[in-house]
Amino acid sequence: MGNRAIAECLISNGARPSLFSAAMLGQLEVVKAMVNANPHAERIRGPHGISLLSHARMGGDAARPVSEFLRSQETPTLTQ
Repeated sequence: MGNRAIAECLISNGARPSLFSAAMLGQLEVVKAMVNANPHAERIRGPHGISLLSHARMGGDAARPVSEFLRSQETPTLTQ
C-alpha cells in the first residue's frame, strides 16, 4: 500500500491494476475516465476501506494531480 515500486512490480508480473492503484501511481487520465463514467466513484472505498483520495495521497508528488482532481470532485458538506 502506497509503495510505487512494489505496485509497479506486481502489475508488471500480472497483478490486475485497479482504480486505486491508478490513483496511487498518478494515472490521472485513468482516474478521470472512471470518475466521469461513474458519478461519485471518488467516494468508493478500496482495499482495507481506504478512500480513493487517500490512495492518491500515498502516491506523493507523482500523484498530486490525481489528488487535486479528486478534491475538485468532492461535494461540499452542508452545515445547518
